[in-house]
Amino acid sequence: MGFRRRAGAPQRAGGSVGDSQPPPHDPAPMEQPGAAAAGPESDPVALVRLAREGDRSARETLLRSYAPFALRVASQTCGRYVAMGQDDEANVALLAFNEAIDGYRPDKGRSFLGFAETVIRRRLIDHFRGQKAGREVPLSDLEVEDEEGGVYCPAEMQAAVARHEAAEEGL
Repeated sequence: MGFRRRAGAPQRAGGSVGDSQPPPHDPAPMEQPGAAAAGPESDPVALVRLAREGDRSARETLLRSYAPFALRVASQTCGRYVAMGQDDEANVALLAFNEAIDGYRPDKGRSFLGFAETVIRRRLIDHFRGQKAGREVPLSDLEVEDEEGGVYCPAEMQAAVARHEAAEEGL
């Protein structure tokens, strides 16, 4: 039993496994979002310039077109799949991409996407550090009040006893 091509559907050239060209229904490669568009809107640097000058539609076009790029960078940085609407890292990546639009300087000689990738990675690392810091428990939270109203830390007490016992063995 073979597969039938839908009437009017474009025929794919080659058709063998391992073709280097994507099938006709696949979007443009992620590194070149908006590659099918014509005119200055297909150039990310031109869109960045317009967005920095206050053109909201240029900024929205950039964010919409390059969201897959931002999610790919987030996934690579996290080492796992990152999905929009399910992972905080997706939001951090898009906010960082928006920040890259404002911070990009073409005169520095760097491509916009290279700059955006660096900003996204750095913001995600900051996000991870913030999460890690939130999980640490300060020793002051472990303090206990004794029956006389004095405050002590059981962990510090155990360490002091261990040092004292080690010192007595050395004598």
